[in-house]
Parts: sequence; C-alpha cells; structure tokens
Amino acid sequence: MRLIIGGDSKIGEKISSNWDNQKLKFHSSTRRKELISKQRPFIDLSNLDHLNLEFNYDSAIFCASQTSLSECESNPKESRKINVDAISKLAEILNSKGTFLLFLSTNQVFDGKKAYRKASDQKNPINEYGRQKSDVEENILKLSKSSVLRLSKVINHEDSLLIEWKNKLNSKEKIKAFDDMTLSPTSFGYVIKKIDLLLKHKREGIFHCRGGKDISYYEYAKQFAKLGNYPMDLIEKDSYKLSKKITFTPLRYTSLCEE
Repeated sequence: MRLIIGGDSKIGEKISSNWDNQKLKFHSSTRRKELISKQRPFIDLSNLDHLNLEFNYDSAIFCASQTSLSECESNPKESRKINVDAISKLAEILNSKGTFLLFLSTNQVFDGKKAYRKASDQKNPINEYGRQKSDVEENILKLSKSSVLRLSKVINHEDSLLIEWKNKLNSKEKIKAFDDMTLSPTSFGYVIKKIDLLLKHKREGIFHCRGGKDISYYEYAKQFAKLGNYPMDLIEKDSYKLSKKITFTPLRYTSLCEE
C-alpha cells in the first residue's frame, strides 16, 4: 500500500490518476474534510497533533507543501512550520514504521549561477523556499529508506498561468511576461514516470528530473502564442523587478541535469 501526502495538489491528483489506471493500491491524503474516507485519510501539515494513520504503508511520496515562493519569503516562520517542521515530523513517523520515503524537492536549492545542475552539485539556495526545501532534504536523507527527487517547473495545458494567458489571448488582450525570469519546463507525464521508477525500485539518494533548456517567460509566452496562432504583438516584455507579487530572488538558471 502506497500513500500520497498531498492528494489535493495538482501533482498528487496526477499521481492518483496514474496509479488508478495501473490498478495499484494506494491512499491519497486530503485536507478537505468532506473528502475524508478510508482511501482519503486526513493529513493537515499545519496541525499533526491528531494524526491517525491506520495503515502501515510500504512507501509514501510527499507532494504537500507551501509552494508559493513569495509566501515563503514574506512569511518565513509560518511557512517553515509546514515546509520543514511538519514534513520532517511526518517523515520520521512513517519511517519508524518501515515506510520508504520519496520527497519531491526543487531546483530552488541551487543559486542559479549555472545551468543543468547535477544531483551531486553543492546546494546554495538564495531564497526562503529553497532554504526550506534544502533543510527538509537533509532531514529526509538522514532517515533510512529515503530519496529526494528535484524538479524544475512542472507544466502542462492545465497550468493556471497558461490558462490565464489563453483566456486573455482569446479576448485579444495583451499579456505581459517576464524577460528576466527563466523556467525549465518539464511535463507531468515525465515526472510521473520518474516517480514510478523510483518507487518501484525503492532507489535511495538524490535524483533529478530533467526539464527543457532555460528560457525566459517572455520567450515561452511567444512560443505559446505561436503554437496557438495568436498575434505576436499581444505579447509584451515585463520585469519581475517591477512586480509587487515577486518578493523572492529568482534563479538565473533553473535547469537540472538528469544523470
């Protein structure tokens, strides 16, 4: 029996769908009380005091966290309680029962000075989200039977940013995209395959899921517009430095090298 921690997340939902198709036995946690069932145990990382896991799980994957980089930067103490303290505590509880752990981490544990970072490269996070993820990595890897999978930007047609762009372009509205912030896009499908491989063989250590080359959000928006046959003059350059929503330090390079 497997456990998805964070079954309400986008990636948690994708994993659930994939495992349903494979007829695998698993539970997927939820924070929504109306969804609680034997297959959907209640796990709220903001409060683990009343945690009650009835099953001994063979393996567990951590998909839940505070994923907003700006929120982590603005509220480091509160976000750390979830992203570091609670996840580390839950990992210890599961590990004590013999559960193999897979923690989904991020390219933000690096400083962004170099493209295609290797799993063996030294970490040097430059924002709070990266520091929190880096700390959890260390805690997870101290436990037996554990692994870390670092991801770059996981994206597909259901991504909220792409939906926003599409809606605006369909209305012939201009969209602004950062020319000074990059992403290294990778698909949900590829991430799911990598997760399945690591869990099937219970591979321990640190692993990277490859993405595409580093590209600015502006260039990515132009590609998106071209594929949708939208007028290119609807795409405008913007800078994250002018955005009040971006309170963290972004990476210059975000790509990962899969060895």
